[in-house]
Amino acid sequence: MNRELFISDYHRLSRLVGSEELPERLADYVQQMPFNPDHSLAEKTVNKDVVIGLCCQHFKVSLIDMIIPSRKEGIRLIRQMTIYLLETRTRMNQQAIADLFHRDRSTIASTKRRIQDLMDTDLAIREEIALLNAQL
Repeated sequence: MNRELFISDYHRLSRLVGSEELPERLADYVQQMPFNPDHSLAEKTVNKDVVIGLCCQHFKVSLIDMIIPSRKEGIRLIRQMTIYLLETRTRMNQQAIADLFHRDRSTIASTKRRIQDLMDTDLAIREEIALLNAQL
């Protein structure tokens, strides 16, 4: 199940129905979704160079700018979104991504959680990730 699509449909559904109807409607919605056990593997077919190149081109930054230990908000967010896409759309494990960005594996794990949380609350981030995902 596509997480972004589910979240947007959930928010739309929660506005349309009352809170007492929401669990039942949500259960109906989930049952209607097609189940594909290989879906997560099918999406993870993008090469890391494609993801990095797309992010660099889209955000107009170089790979060096993303790798250096800058804590500027703009670069940090771009790096985090790139790490999120590498984690979700490639077959790279967290350690390989950490090595690429000269970070710890735990930093990669927390970065993924942070972007997922931001996607739940920030429409701009959600749209940016959806746009990049569509281009992959």
